[in-house]
Amino acid sequence: MNEQANEDLDSQPKVTIGFKAPVWLKSKLAEKSGSLGITISEFCEMHFLKNLNSDNTADSENQYFIKAQMETIENKLAFYENPKMKGFLSRLNGKDFQFTDFDGNLVEVHVKTIQDVFTLMIKSFKIDDSLC
Repeated sequence: MNEQANEDLDSQPKVTIGFKAPVWLKSKLAEKSGSLGITISEFCEMHFLKNLNSDNTADSENQYFIKAQMETIENKLAFYENPKMKGFLSRLNGKDFQFTDFDGNLVEVHVKTIQDVFTLMIKSFKIDDSLC
């Protein structure tokens, strides 16, 4: 699927749908969506559309949307799981780091995953105020 298809889906009008859920469900949704690098809203939308399609009455527009969303997720994942990050993980795997982040908080990171490498990089980086 090309970028134009993703732009077409992103430009479709959307409405907000709210629902009440227990705290544990919101936490689970945040965890699952975070692991995919998407928002809770995007995750719920994808999940609901997938379930709508499971009853074999879904139209091709929903199928198109799901495929585009999956491609978006795969692209986001590929951004983080690139050869450079995999190389960093290989070199840093199993190591512990302790440092003060840009907010002055003590941070401890034990590297086991690419997410740990990303956390280490982001939390240890400070942008000079003169750049902002």
